[in-house]
Formats: sequence, structure tokens, C-alpha cells
Amino acid sequence: MGNYLFHTKKFDKEEIFIGFPVKGDFSFIKDPYSLEMLQWDYNVVEQNNLWKYFENHDVKESFMFSNEINNYKWYNIHSGASWALSMRVMERIAKDGWENFITNYDQ
Repeated sequence: MGNYLFHTKKFDKEEIFIGFPVKGDFSFIKDPYSLEMLQWDYNVVEQNNLWKYFENHDVKESFMFSNEINNYKWYNIHSGASWALSMRVMERIAKDGWENFITNYDQ
């Protein structure tokens, strides 16, 4: 498994330790193809400082024909469906934060 940050969180009156993967570490994803795809695309967003773009993106709009992001070197074997999924994941991380993404991620 990857790197984890541990912190306490209060549930009712009890404090427990919770481990979240370090921001950008997708090693918790079981499917190797999804892991590789999301890790690659996350790194593109991070390296090119695209978080504001995803944070401000209208959820009703498609990413497919966006001139603002199509010129970056995204994961090289995207299908239309994987592109949409990956861009929506980046959008969720940008809008809700890493911890919320991890908490709500469903394998």
C-alpha cells in the first residue's frame, strides 16, 4: 500500500485514528488500470496547476472538447468513457477535496 496520513476524527464522543492516502496517492485503488490512469492524470493536473480549472468547471459541461485542457499529455490510452471518468474524478477532487474523495470512493 501507499503512503498514509493518520489523524484523529471524532465520531460521537469517541476519537479514532483514520488513515487517508497522502494526497495524490491512488494506490488504494484495486484495479491496476484505473489506478494507473487516475495517477497519471492527477499528476498532469498537479504539474500544470489545473486545479482552479476543475474547481470552476460547470458540471453540466463536457470535458471532451475543452480547448483549455485538451493540449496536455493525459493518460495515453484513454477511451471516451475513461477520459470522462478521469476528468470527473479530477473535478471531484478539486471541488470536494482529497479527503472527501477518499471517504466517498467506492471500489
